[in-house]
Amino acid sequence: MLAHLEEPSRTSVVLILLTGTQTGEVLALRWGKIDWNNRTILVDEGVYNGEVSTPKTASGVRSLPMSELLVAQLRRLRDENGSHPDQLVFPNDVGTTYCRSPSPESSTTTPQLDHFDPKNVDSSVDPCNDSYKYSCNRWIAANPVPPEAAGKEVSR
Repeated sequence: MLAHLEEPSRTSVVLILLTGTQTGEVLALRWGKIDWNNRTILVDEGVYNGEVSTPKTASGVRSLPMSELLVAQLRRLRDENGSHPDQLVFPNDVGTTYCRSPSPESSTTTPQLDHFDPKNVDSSVDPCNDSYKYSCNRWIAANPVPPEAAGKEVSR
């Protein structure tokens, strides 16, 4: 899977897999929260409903160790993109956090998947509030269930 991801998506997935961080915490991570000398990451913010905020509980603030692999991935990303302490590690195309009703037509970081057509997403829906409707509304509208099939179970 990782071989098919482009940066910065690859590094964000490595971060999630190796540290157990939540997606919202990864999206809010800033370069200044990475302690290169002690090889740790301070998690003290997250993106919730499209806004950056602090965790709801004290246990949500924590320091996570970084493996050699994660250090190498983050260093590579830092060297390519810069590392101002307040800068997000994984910003969107305009430098802010993801999950703010992005326009898939203008995104250069949308993964290129054979089965995914960004023109099919419903950009009138905020993906932070309802990712199912965001990704499925247009497909459902274009592929209605025939009246004779409504309410019937599908069997194999």
